[in-house]
Amino acid sequence: MKHTYIDRFGPTTTRHYFNPGAYLDDMTLQQIHHELLLVNGQAKNSVEHKLLESDDTLEQIRTKFKSMVVGILYKDNNTPIGFLISPIIKQDGLTVVHAGLVVIFENNGTNLIALATAGLAKIIFRKFRRVYTTNISATPRIIENFSRFTVKGWPTQQANQIKPPIRTYTKVAHALVNGYVKKYFHNPESVVFDEKRFVLSSDTDEMGFEKNFHKLPRAASHSVNSFVLTWIDTEKGEDILQVGVFNTWVAFKTWAQVSLYRFFLMFNSGPAYRTQQKADLHSIEADQDSNSIERA
Repeated sequence: MKHTYIDRFGPTTTRHYFNPGAYLDDMTLQQIHHELLLVNGQAKNSVEHKLLESDDTLEQIRTKFKSMVVGILYKDNNTPIGFLISPIIKQDGLTVVHAGLVVIFENNGTNLIALATAGLAKIIFRKFRRVYTTNISATPRIIENFSRFTVKGWPTQQANQIKPPIRTYTKVAHALVNGYVKKYFHNPESVVFDEKRFVLSSDTDEMGFEKNFHKLPRAASHSVNSFVLTWIDTEKGEDILQVGVFNTWVAFKTWAQVSLYRFFLMFNSGPAYRTQQKADLHSIEADQDSNSIERA
């Protein structure tokens, strides 16, 4: 069964690992952990998080990443410039994939958050088909991307903002708080979940997240920026906890958007990218031929 997925988008390469703590060899797992720490250490606003502790032993790293999707973004195929860590939570009969912890330290001209999310979507579809997805953020650009890669999202700028569309969402939100927030946030006893608004209040000063709304990366849509500004108070350390559903329709829509974006990059990233695409295609064909021989 495949556990690692690699994609190339112009100057960006994405590598996503499904439950790496459960199957990767020691050296590869330590290399991934090192790259996560490297990106976080170079970021303008690095974060303090229990998934990013430099003094973890190999066994601790394995335990933390046994139920995770780890996506790392690279420039020129080998320099890590960002990541998305997405916990998989199973509780009370629910499977919840959390969009997770995003850190980007270098913008190389592509929508890195969307590319990281697209890789996550591929793994969700292949491994689960239909699950609940969640997101915790005060950043308009991240909230906008979550809305693109889910259906029946709440709260969002488009949804009925009085109550969630599905009664189970409250149960999903509590599963996230218990299975992720209380396990990996520093000072989790300071976290307060507002069940009416789906808002988390926490000690963002300790974790290092930006509190000034006007310094956060903007969404492309004005309605998203306005929604975030009116729904939460970032100065008080508030984040929106969003819940949605990932299903076959979302997977198809994601595939279509990513395919169009890849096509666009082929004609806007110069001949070097097109040459690499041909090399990648030949490599895939060779792998397929090899697999056919092995099956025979």
